[in-house]
Amino acid sequence: MCSNKKGIMTQNQMNVTKIFVDGEIIDIEDDIYDVDTKIETEESKCVDLPLLLTASCMCANTDVRNSPEGWIIEGDSAEGALILNAMKNGIRKDEIELTLKKIGEIPYDPERKRMSIIFRDSNGELFIFTKGSVENIIDVCTDIQLHGYEQILNANRIRAIRSVNRSFARDHAQGIAFAFYQLDREPKNFLAEELEQDMIFIGMMGLTDHPRPDTKSAVKKCLINSIKPIIITDECKEIALRFARDIGVARGEAEVLTGEELDTLDDKAFFDIQDRFSVYSDISPSQKTRIIKTLRETGQITAMFGDSANDVDAIEEANIGISAGKTGSSVTINASDIVIMDNSFNTAVKAIEGTRNTLQNAKKILRYFLSGSIATAFTIIIAFIINRIWNDFNFPPLSLLQVLWINFAGGIIPAFGIMSNSISENALGDGAYSYSRVFSNELKANVFIRGILASIFAIIIYAFSLGPADLFANQDRANTASMSILVISQLAFAFQCCRVNNRGIFHKIFGNKLMLGLAIVILLSHLSIVYMPQLNEIFSTKPLSFIDWIPIIVAFAIFWLPLDELFTTSEYNEVYEEIHEESKIIDKAPKLNDDFQIKSEDDNQENSDEDN
Repeated sequence: MCSNKKGIMTQNQMNVTKIFVDGEIIDIEDDIYDVDTKIETEESKCVDLPLLLTASCMCANTDVRNSPEGWIIEGDSAEGALILNAMKNGIRKDEIELTLKKIGEIPYDPERKRMSIIFRDSNGELFIFTKGSVENIIDVCTDIQLHGYEQILNANRIRAIRSVNRSFARDHAQGIAFAFYQLDREPKNFLAEELEQDMIFIGMMGLTDHPRPDTKSAVKKCLINSIKPIIITDECKEIALRFARDIGVARGEAEVLTGEELDTLDDKAFFDIQDRFSVYSDISPSQKTRIIKTLRETGQITAMFGDSANDVDAIEEANIGISAGKTGSSVTINASDIVIMDNSFNTAVKAIEGTRNTLQNAKKILRYFLSGSIATAFTIIIAFIINRIWNDFNFPPLSLLQVLWINFAGGIIPAFGIMSNSISENALGDGAYSYSRVFSNELKANVFIRGILASIFAIIIYAFSLGPADLFANQDRANTASMSILVISQLAFAFQCCRVNNRGIFHKIFGNKLMLGLAIVILLSHLSIVYMPQLNEIFSTKPLSFIDWIPIIVAFAIFWLPLDELFTTSEYNEVYEEIHEESKIIDKAPKLNDDFQIKSEDDNQENSDEDN
């Protein structure tokens, strides 16, 4: 189950929580939508903060508008967060656009991870502002803006910027860097390789997007049911690992593979070690497609959950392409097999769970129909064989209308109750279905033993109901008894098929309201056929005495309780034992935050000189 991180596993509510400018780190704890709260800084130390805020809001193609409910972001949530953050210091994009006219743009490219916008101010001077990942902005900068002056971006300052970016990552903040410079003349072509060079580094902002409340539980549900969740993101390794730790996808750096490391592996080498990784960071669209292709080549059924146009190739490559309907691009939605309207990873897991539950119910219905057919068929076959051996044994034990009633009351009607069965707690653990599993040896044994056992009961009651004196005198009574036991035994089996795992035995009766209602209707209808004279003539039945009902009730109890324990509970207990053991392993894992804090302290100790 491969997935993007942003907006699918997270809340898609970006918030600027950290700013790095003029060598100072500013922590922002206020709500981003509270634009009236000014960012608290010492102006003497952060003279370039207005420049950074201007660059951040101008490198955005998103609009924000005020409404009675508050500020609404119309577009990318990260860009909206940058615009609202600038408003905290009185810098409004709509006001700046009155003096800075946009004349060109170099769109964001997932390969270079940057975007640039060119402006002309009221004096006719040209400026370019660039936004992108920290490493990719450093690559195009030669200078840095410090306290209002341009200074050389030397190796020590680059190490310091990278150290700050790592500290951002420890606090779940994704670092976004900004740069600018003044153009000598208006460019003829807006090309990245010509304009994005020799720039001046301004500063960084840290954006936080917390996990959805239900993401961690969805991940745990996947892990204990043999579904491997994989995060594929273009964010840096530190951010991806910290997020994966917190939701339970990964526990250590060994489970993370970066895009740079992936490029060093040929297809065979990656194929051999792909099962080690649960997180892929700094991944480009082409690398994402390669990952999905390799997973499919290993024979694994692979799903890809994405929302942007960059995910189209990966979604098409996966066995199951899933797109985010709320924020996904039209191209992505058209390329996908499934659209999740609320963009939630948990909803996708629920969809798998619901689908497997439907298949599980279909398997129960198939088992139910086959066992009923076998019971009816073997009752007639056994009676025929006995009739050939012992000529005085009357044949057939069932009339044509009685067989039709058995198929209708003991087959078709209860099947509707089985179809409405609630989602089983181990629907995910039941695994992906294959044709071989539908007709497994366990299913064949269950079906045949139930069917043959029901037919043996029917023949025994049929024989006893005929009586020793005049075999033909009690024919209708014997037929009624054999018909009743076949209907009742199938009804008992229908309740067993409605069982929800790990629930009490009475949940079979009261858990499925539709099944309970159908059972009452079937019993009343069957009693009408047995005791109403008009229906006696049509169905060739006779009223049964209390003594006749005793073996039928006993048979119901046998089919409802002992066989249920023999064929079903043992199977489910094995599954639940496995799930319980997996849950204990996950619950006993080290606390993610504590574990990462220890790791972070070690990193800080190793890099103390560099940080200074």
